[in-house]
Amino acid sequence: VLHCRRLGGPVPFAFARFTPKMGYHLAVMTRKLMQLTWSVFDFFIYAENDMDIQLHHVLLYLWETAILPGDYLPGLQRFIYHNGVMTTPIVEYVTWGKYSVKVVNLKGRWYYLPKNPHQSHFMLTRSQVYALQKRCGYFNLRMVRCHHLIREYMSSLQIFGDFAGPRCTGCNLTKLIPIFPEPYFRLFLVHHLTNISIGKGITHGGMPMTRHYGGVMQCVARAAAAEAPQEVTECPHTSLRVNLSNVLSGDEPELK
Repeated sequence: VLHCRRLGGPVPFAFARFTPKMGYHLAVMTRKLMQLTWSVFDFFIYAENDMDIQLHHVLLYLWETAILPGDYLPGLQRFIYHNGVMTTPIVEYVTWGKYSVKVVNLKGRWYYLPKNPHQSHFMLTRSQVYALQKRCGYFNLRMVRCHHLIREYMSSLQIFGDFAGPRCTGCNLTKLIPIFPEPYFRLFLVHHLTNISIGKGITHGGMPMTRHYGGVMQCVARAAAAEAPQEVTECPHTSLRVNLSNVLSGDEPELK
């Protein structure tokens, strides 16, 4: 039994069953349950059932949350295995065409700014839930009808901007993935267990994670060496020495 110090007793536990007809609208039910309990619990996690969220992800999220300014939230970089090689999901890069990297410098700390805000999960503290409700009407459930990607909207797209469309409420926060100190970036990787890349049944990987990490680190070095450093630096593919081939040989070393 889990004990809650603040409540002075066991952590309440509830289990709900829904029919398969519920489909992706189960994400809406999750939001409704949050709305009923947001004054009771200190921390909320939502994840698709194939996301391998570990305890260290939670602890690092809480640590970074205490450091980042209010308009930013720490995020995780999804990865899959394709032929034994750790790669990004293909949707992270192919749908945006040419590969590029953005890095952010906040008070001397470096972060990777991903192109795709969706991460198949969210983590929020109670104070963050309150802030989102005040900022963008987080529990305004009428807004879920504005986007066909209901699951993605409920888990990530509403929080990280106005990606859901002109009729939707976007909270316009920015997802950042910490890079330093080593091996920080590795600790913010999360395995998408099905190993299926998103998009019409595509089952092959995107960029090997070692190559992607190399591109991120090259961009940090380029930004740090600039005569007039900027808060956000974008490095186009032409400036990065990264092999962009999606034809994987299977012998790419894993990111340990």
